[in-house]
Amino acid sequence: MNSGRKLLLIGTTLAILFLLRGITVTPVLADEPPQALEAIRQAAEHYYDYQRQYHISADRLYDLLHDGDQSNDLRVISVQSRAEYERAHIPGAINVPWEEITDIARVEAYLAKDKPAVIYCNHAVHSAQVSAMLNLLGYNTLDLAYGFESWTQ
Repeated sequence: MNSGRKLLLIGTTLAILFLLRGITVTPVLADEPPQALEAIRQAAEHYYDYQRQYHISADRLYDLLHDGDQSNDLRVISVQSRAEYERAHIPGAINVPWEEITDIARVEAYLAKDKPAVIYCNHAVHSAQVSAMLNLLGYNTLDLAYGFESWTQ
């Protein structure tokens, strides 16, 4: 950095400090938590109830897919990357990489709002997010708990 820029930076910093010299920050203490905190607590509680409600275990998915009753089979959507999907995936799963899940036309080609589906990725990070998003859009999706890793166990 040349000396002119250094001087400008130092001058600007000193000017800012000069302007802020009389400002003090006083913490506000309350006897009870603010109402916003209660709203956050309720939202978190709802979120975790939602998370428990919208997961399916690998054992349960396997049982549904292999019970001989096609009427209870779930559509299985992999949001793994193409390379991950090519290495290994749940048999019969359709690959829509998570980077492309916002292509609604593609999603609508594979999912119907009135039929349940299972969304999975390798470790259930991306799939949990995608499943939540699709449920908010009116789809009926479950997230494979612990992802493809649980399927291979």
